[in-house]
Amino acid sequence: MIQFVKRHRDLFLISTIATVFYFVMLNVIGIDINEEVMFSTVDGNSYREVAHWIESGEYTPYIGVRPFLYPLLISMANFIGGFTAIWIFQFVLWLLSVNVLYLSIIRLTGRKSFGFIGAAIFIINLSLISLTFHALSEVATTFLLSLLLWLIAKHKDNLTSLRCIHGGILLLGLLTVVRPMFLLPLVGLLVLFPFIKFKTYYRAPTKLIWVGIVLLPVFLQMGILKWNYDEFGISMRSSDTVDFYLMAQCMEQDKGIDLTASRAIITEMSAEERGEYKANHLGLMGANLVMNIQGNIEGDSYMLLHRPEIENAGLRRFMVNMNKVFYRIHQLFIVVLFLFSLLLIWKRSWKDLLLIWVLILPPLFYIVASGVSFSQGDRLVLPALVMWIAAYFLIVYKMKVLFSTQSKDKD
Repeated sequence: MIQFVKRHRDLFLISTIATVFYFVMLNVIGIDINEEVMFSTVDGNSYREVAHWIESGEYTPYIGVRPFLYPLLISMANFIGGFTAIWIFQFVLWLLSVNVLYLSIIRLTGRKSFGFIGAAIFIINLSLISLTFHALSEVATTFLLSLLLWLIAKHKDNLTSLRCIHGGILLLGLLTVVRPMFLLPLVGLLVLFPFIKFKTYYRAPTKLIWVGIVLLPVFLQMGILKWNYDEFGISMRSSDTVDFYLMAQCMEQDKGIDLTASRAIITEMSAEERGEYKANHLGLMGANLVMNIQGNIEGDSYMLLHRPEIENAGLRRFMVNMNKVFYRIHQLFIVVLFLFSLLLIWKRSWKDLLLIWVLILPPLFYIVASGVSFSQGDRLVLPALVMWIAAYFLIVYKMKVLFSTQSKDKD
């Protein structure tokens, strides 16, 4: 036992620091975690209703918009120990995400200092901590993204291996049955991988069986939707989110009416009319998308404002300032990313280029996709935190290595 602790003392240290900080902040925030708080949001209640459907078979319309995995997890936790077990479950996922982030950064860069700094940035994000108090899927999404990060870090020298590709399909599939937005990158990977590994599958077609196995959660969700609604897909909400948020926002500005009136008009429109409106207002929708992305990154710590009587102005101000810093960091690294990518292309460093873009695409996709919605504070971009921290440290490390090599060559 002593040898085990010595061998993993860094993880024990990080876990101890994270746990102490978590419970100190829980006390400072002053929130009383109970069933009312756990299911205080509209989304939290919708997950609970789907969990009840899993347990009893009693129909709820939310099964058409909430995939089964997260409700299944909170149902199991609730069976074990009620809302307390759900809270502990979410805390454990948060703590595991901290450790996986630390290990992944070390695997990518070989620098413990980068790992500690990255873990610290994650730990002090009070918005993410506060989400563990609520039955919302962001913490589970963060954990699955941390596993995707570890998969990429573990296979950084061979990203096109079958294990890496199959693991990526599995994790994107699990993310899809938590957050349907991940269907797009999942489909993208499914389209690409036969071309990447054509010879392998041609010589051993039975290996395709593994693809079917890792996609079973996705097939199950599709079956649920088909059985209950005779619809083919993962969720019936995807297009509605674009229409009733981004399109309604554009119509609000275009027609000079409020958001409620815009949504009422959209409700009466046919699918063809909605499509035509969006096609005719692409510029406005694009401008609002960019504006919403900035608003979501710089947004209020929404979950710290659960009720007026527990609002902590100091913590809220801390997170607002942190989010503003994050936005500036993103602006900086978008420029650095493209310039450094051009340099890697010039240097023909294809392996490094592939690693950086494979790592940056999931959080970039998540943040951009958040721009479809608005008015939820920083909640919409929080799960991307675990991957962009690692991606930015990787870019810094690769730049340092490249420029150090150039300096030695000149000498």
